[in-house]
Amino acid sequence: MPARGSVARSVPRFLFGICVAAFLLRIGAFLWLDRAHYPDVWETETVATNLLEGRGFVFHFMGTDYRSYVEPLYPWLCAAVYGLTGHSVLALGIVQALLGTALVWLVFVCARRMASDAIGQLAALLAAVHPGLILYTTKFHPLILDSLLMAAVAAACLVWSPKRPW
Repeated sequence: MPARGSVARSVPRFLFGICVAAFLLRIGAFLWLDRAHYPDVWETETVATNLLEGRGFVFHFMGTDYRSYVEPLYPWLCAAVYGLTGHSVLALGIVQALLGTALVWLVFVCARRMASDAIGQLAALLAAVHPGLILYTTKFHPLILDSLLMAAVAAACLVWSPKRPW
């Protein structure tokens, strides 16, 4: 039986491996679907472009300007990435893959706090290879950022709770 310290050291290595695999799966899907040349964009793309061009947080559709058509955080993130990279779709794809990988890590944090290291590793592995999470990382849609932020709130509540009430 391995010593307790060696098991504790193997968890970060295994989690690091899962996160690397999650990132590579997401980047691989982005490249395989050729999203750099044919991005799957939504209204947030138009809002981000309008922000960069000085027209404000606006989505123009069928003759009407909508000023609160989408949630603000994701279009601002897109505008920041585009502004820093000269409107690089590949750069936004890499940011999306990083957000998806951070989600995998937060799933581990939540599951480990609720159950154990082994359950945390299993949950992270399942999140890393989940087809829907991989696919949505290739779309420029706020779902990945929303999921990441919800998982961050859940992880914060679980980690900073004084006891496990379950």
